[in-house]
Amino acid sequence: EETSDPAPMALSDLRKLTTFKAYSSEDVFDVFAQQTDYRGMISRQGFYSAICNFLSPTEGKLQEYMFEFAKYLSTTLFNSYISAESEDEELVDFSEICSGLSVLCGGSRDDKARAAFSLFDVNGTSTISLFDLSVYLTSVFRLLFWLRPAVQRQNRITAEELGVKTSREAFEEIGLADDDGLTFEQFKNWYEESGVEGEGGEEEEVE
Repeated sequence: EETSDPAPMALSDLRKLTTFKAYSSEDVFDVFAQQTDYRGMISRQGFYSAICNFLSPTEGKLQEYMFEFAKYLSTTLFNSYISAESEDEELVDFSEICSGLSVLCGGSRDDKARAAFSLFDVNGTSTISLFDLSVYLTSVFRLLFWLRPAVQRQNRITAEELGVKTSREAFEEIGLADDDGLTFEQFKNWYEESGVEGEGGEEEEVE
């Protein structure tokens, strides 16, 4: 059975089209947080509304194209974040989808690492678990595999499998046991060395 892939797109192009590269991760997260319900979930319509919030005011065919692009993301990219265990195909987890979107944002690597870390340090302990790191990485790989589905098929690995594998490798490299907590400084150092931002992950000035 043939699969229908989205047209290949560079990460740098997605940064430009969404305009996220002009905003800090925290600014982007705040907009999506406004669309999040009490369970920490975002609906498909909420995701679309949040995307549209960043589109530059335009007229005519360009405006029509940008809103069609937002609809496209709300269908294809949104679907990549629907959990296999989810009972509702119209909801995705705020922390997971923002983890993926964080690689599109502007700002320094330190700022992006801090914003990504804060998504999982919900108790304010200044540490995250191995499970948290695997969820974060899985979410990033979901976006990267959405951009390049052929890469996923060629490597015969899912975003979830790669997220678990990479997080375990990170803990081993740092010298942590599975039940240890990963501090922000450890996460930041790993984040800067790992290349998790993908191609075109240079620092961007934000508005």
